This record gives sequence, C-alpha cells and structure tokens, in this order.
Amino acid sequence: MRVPSANICSSIGVLALALLTGCASTSPAPQGVEPAGVTGASEQDPSLKLFTRATELLDANESAPNSPLRIGDQVLLGLVVRSGETTRVRYLRLSVTEELPGFLFYTFDAKIGQATKPLQFASMIIMARTELFDQDARLMADSSSKAPSTLLGLLPTALQVLSDYQIDLSAPPNAHARQFTDQDSETYVFGMGSLLIFSGYLGDRLASPLTDIMWEVVDRPSLMSIAFSGISVSIAPNGRVRESTLAPGAKVMRLLMDINDRPALVADITAVPRSRPLALASSIIAVDATSPTDPSRTLTVRVLGTRLGPTPPTPTPAPPDEPGASPPSR
Repeated sequence: MRVPSANICSSIGVLALALLTGCASTSPAPQGVEPAGVTGASEQDPSLKLFTRATELLDANESAPNSPLRIGDQVLLGLVVRSGETTRVRYLRLSVTEELPGFLFYTFDAKIGQATKPLQFASMIIMARTELFDQDARLMADSSSKAPSTLLGLLPTALQVLSDYQIDLSAPPNAHARQFTDQDSETYVFGMGSLLIFSGYLGDRLASPLTDIMWEVVDRPSLMSIAFSGISVSIAPNGRVRESTLAPGAKVMRLLMDINDRPALVADITAVPRSRPLALASSIIAVDATSPTDPSRTLTVRVLGTRLGPTPPTPTPAPPDEPGASPPSR
C-alpha cells in the first residue's frame, strides 16, 4: 500500500488559510505571555512582543495529557500579517461551551495507489465558540458551531507517520520505496482529515473579517484567470516533515497553496502531540507563511495561551440506607 492521500477540498490548510478560503533579539513575551508548551519560545520568537493585549483575553498556560475536550477549555491564538510597511495584529480565542450527546460521522476518501478507499470516523461532539479580536482586544466577530472533539488535534499523528517513513512529499508518488501499513494509512488520512475539519469549522464562520488582510499576503490570481475559471484553490503538503525546537515533540510540515494553478502562498505549520486543550486548535502551535513572490508579505500565527476547563466533580456514592442505594451484600 503506497503513500495514501486524503481527498480533501481546498480548505485544508492552516487556520488562517482557512479564514481566507472559507471552503471554499532576545526579549520576553509581553506581560509574561508564554505559548503553551513552547519552552523558551519568547526568547527565539520576536513576533510575540507584538501581542501586547493577549493576557486581557486569556492569561493562562495550562495543558493536560491527551484526553477529551471539556467545557471551559480555551486556546488563544495571535496572528500577525505583514505587507511591506504595514503590520496588522489579530487574536483568535477558541472555547468549548458545551459537550453534546451523540456522534458526528465523517468519511474520508483515501487514494491509495490507483484505488480509492472510504475511511469512516465517528467523533464525540462539542459546541465550539470562535471569537476574533483586533489588536486592541476589541471583539470583531463571534460565532459558535458544532465540532468533532475526538477528531480535532490528530494532525500530529499524520506528521509522525510521514516522519517515520521519511516521506518526501515533493517527490513523485512512485519514488517512495517504503509502503504504509493499513493502520498507518488510516492514521495519516485521519490526521490530515482533522486539519480539513478544523479549517472548515473555523474558516466558514470567520472568513469575512480576515479576508482583506489575508489578501495582503496571498498572491492574487489574475483577473483574466478569474474571468475564465473563477477561483480554484488547492493546498498540498510538500517536502519532508522536520523536527522543531519550539516544543518537545514538535514537528513542522510545509504546505503549498496554489490559486488557479499558480503558486500563492508557502506555509510551514508546527504541531505538537495531541493534548488538551490545544487539540481545539488542531494541535498547531505556530504558522509561518510567506508570499512566494514577495518575502516582505508574511503571516505569523502563535499560540499565546491555553486554559483547562474545570474537572467535573466525582459523584459521591450514596450511603447504603438511602433510597436507590445498592442493598448490602449477604
């Protein structure tokens, strides 16, 4: 079984790319902000000094091992868009507001060699709130939608598979000497599919407020190509998965975005092993994107804070003499 690819629409991308497509130096971080799980990131990342209002929106750096998302879990992301001399700062706060009964079912078409195999995933459900703030922490947009809590955050498992097999996604498919097992194929497809789902639930609802500034980074298609073809966006992984120094276990994957068959954006996304509440942000801790024709046009995304929701109290067993209690053993 050769390297599979999830048949995913153009919105598979990092969170800010989804906002666009809508599928479609050493200095401390400001006010003590330290991205969750990113030891020393403030020392190696001067972009963090721009997020001066972060602690007003979320002042915590909490995490727990891989476990289901819960009510009250929150992640704060900071976005910086640079275009020439212009710099824009935005904040995204993601929150779990409700745990819903039932399951969401997804089917991913995995192309394996010349065959296409449907893979199904059943996920528990949460209600996720997404808030967009300007550089002064003023609310710009606010929306809520259902999201698959157990599917979100699986991206690092796909990166681990690519890393284990030393796959170079810039090479022709038949250049891969090693073959995936069935289990690794599923792991890869579900991991990449989780990024698609994250992009969808986020991008469909907050595309409009960020579209204008995102176009400052992305290379626009020509008016002629739009007139004849509309706008067609494709985003695909490229090259090899690399290790990152931002956090323990962090890995980096490069994505290439084309619009109407022309290069439009190059993005490196950094993800860490799934944990709570960072799974709410697809386990992504950093995005670094650049225009392919103008290196002065860039997008930077960083995790600025995380908060765990309260742990539900453990039910106290009823005393034996209370109604409904189990009868004493004989």
